[in-house]
Amino acid sequence: MAADAATATTKAVPGDHKVNGPAQDRQAENRPALDSTLVRGVVFTVSANYGVPYVNDPRSTPTRWQNLRRVPGSQGAYVTNITATEDARSTTLAPALRITARTSDSHIFYTVCTVTSALPTTGALPCTTWAPLPA
Repeated sequence: MAADAATATTKAVPGDHKVNGPAQDRQAENRPALDSTLVRGVVFTVSANYGVPYVNDPRSTPTRWQNLRRVPGSQGAYVTNITATEDARSTTLAPALRITARTSDSHIFYTVCTVTSALPTTGALPCTTWAPLPA
């Protein structure tokens, strides 16, 4: 009986997952991931809310949050992490926003968006095709 009691205290219970273990809690992945950056006086924010990547352009109306699955090459994968920065290596002089996203299968992709004017609220976004991060 004493052995059973000791064993019972070490058994896994539902929702008891290691943070970095293979059985990550799916709810932790559903938490919104946020990042912001300043590009030529405009603050852009990106979010991976419930696996869907978004970018916030405060100049866009009527909707400021744009779904990044509108970027060419999006495969609709579940995004777990997302970052944004001004793209200093842009081949043009136009202001550019670089967005990097990690998917739930650990692939990392990036796109570079031209942000000379407000991001459009419909149609494709002015971004390069999502591409795997170079090795």
